[in-house]
Amino acid sequence: MRNCGDKILKITFDGETVDGIMTGMSLELSGNYQFLHTVNDFIYFYAFGDRIGALSVSGVSFINACSTGGANRVAPKSLIDLYDWYQKKRAKIKAEPINIQIVDDTKTASFFGFLTGMRADISDNGMGFIGNWSLRFEVLPQE
Repeated sequence: MRNCGDKILKITFDGETVDGIMTGMSLELSGNYQFLHTVNDFIYFYAFGDRIGALSVSGVSFINACSTGGANRVAPKSLIDLYDWYQKKRAKIKAEPINIQIVDDTKTASFFGFLTGMRADISDNGMGFIGNWSLRFEVLPQE
C-alpha cells in the first residue's frame, strides 16, 4: 500500500526538480509521414523521420514562500522563484537542450528539449494568493 507522501511520478530538468506542486503533464510526439493515394487504389507510404515533440508540465505554487512543517518536508518556493528559474533556463538564454527525466517507481524516460514557454495564472483562493503554472518544452526526437 502506498503512503500519501510517496512520489508516484517525478520530473527533473538537468537533475533539478522544479519547485512547486506538479499537477499535470502532457507529452505529444509524432512522426513526419506522407500517404499517396493512386488511381489504381494503391497507397504508398513514406516516412521522413520524427518531428519535434511538445512537453507541458503544470502545477501550483504559492505567491510567497511558505513553511510546510515536518522534519523531512521541503517548503515549496514561490511562483516568483519559478519565474526566475524560467528566465535562466529558457531556450534564448540556454542555447542547448535540457535533459528531462520522467521517473516512476520502476522506469525512467529521458528526453532532451528546449524550454520555450511559461504560463502563470494567479488567483485569490480566500486564504491568500496561489499561482497555477505551466512550462512548455520542445523535445527532440530520439535517435
